Amino acid sequence: MRIFINEILNSATAPDGWDGVLVSFNTTFGISSSCMFTLHESRNSRLNYTCGHKLRKHLTPDDRDLMERGGEDADKTTYLALSQRESQKFYEERALFSVARPEDLPPSKGRDLTAEMGLNTRTCAALNKTGPWLDGLFGQHPNADEAAALLSEPRIDIILPIMAHSLTLGRTLNALKSKFNASLSVLDALGIGVFLVSATGEIMEHNQEAKDILAQNDGLGMTRSKRFYLNKYEETAELDRMITDANKLLDGEVTSLNSLLNVSRSSGVFVFLLSVHALSDSQAELENGFKCAFVTVIDPARKNVLTADGIAALCDLTFSETEVVKLVIQGIRPAEVAARRSVSVNTVKTQIKSILHKTRCSNQSDIIRAAAATRIPIKSGAGHSFV
Repeated sequence: MRIFINEILNSATAPDGWDGVLVSFNTTFGISSSCMFTLHESRNSRLNYTCGHKLRKHLTPDDRDLMERGGEDADKTTYLALSQRESQKFYEERALFSVARPEDLPPSKGRDLTAEMGLNTRTCAALNKTGPWLDGLFGQHPNADEAAALLSEPRIDIILPIMAHSLTLGRTLNALKSKFNASLSVLDALGIGVFLVSATGEIMEHNQEAKDILAQNDGLGMTRSKRFYLNKYEETAELDRMITDANKLLDGEVTSLNSLLNVSRSSGVFVFLLSVHALSDSQAELENGFKCAFVTVIDPARKNVLTADGIAALCDLTFSETEVVKLVIQGIRPAEVAARRSVSVNTVKTQIKSILHKTRCSNQSDIIRAAAATRIPIKSGAGHSFV
């Protein structure tokens, strides 16, 4: 299990490793086949499609093209149903649609293709579904018994969040590698502070934006021993635990997988948004065998950094919704948004509710994170563009 976890973590910096991850996934959980992909909210094709050895062996070039495209428009029904279910949890496809018989499922060329291989039952899970991307994982099985065994496997609850976290981190790192030739300092221009933190909690490296955030002395600081201290004791303790857990994960020890933290500020402006992930530099771009906690900080109060352009285009926001997002991502509360736009608070709340639905976000912090993610120009190795 430890080797499998390290294989997943290494794929954040080596996306080609996901094919091997799926082979290990199938072996670990005793299933016949699986595939993984990213679905773009506003496009008709799936991106970064990868699959285990059984599908790779049997798929013709035309078949693979079909799978990469996501089958056809009818398959969107499956993706929509999956996006409305709990993430990082497997569902048997009939349960996903609340039907009793396979013939009652909506049409799917992808399902028909795997059925021709004797794989008549599918399970599926949404790994990540906040913002414009849906990361999906499908299992293909010869019968319902194999699918049921996967659904009842307790280790799935451990592995799926790790896969989700590695995909999220890989999306950011892949952006840097393909667009800017792998320099963390490029995140300065995007308004994202980056800290690399050791297993002992020591901040080993941080970029200029991180230094600017620390210089504000507004709820996030660094001690002389190069450790974090936050505005509240319980927040500091939570961040320390998250960093410890991220570093433990690199050694195959699974504890809590919470990766997001809002940090209150003395000034009272909108919180700092922190995320913590385990970083294993399998490509040796920093140092051979380098492992650490990768901590990013978004400061919504920093002007002219986050924009609404990406999220508006990807999520098909109206003009009014885009204007609201421009203020929301600055950390401005709904009442102040209403005052600035000369409309009622109820109007703004209705617009924010629509924005949350379209972006699959749950609160203002999620919208800010989605705006930061959609500002990064991400391209896959195959030439597909994520934004």
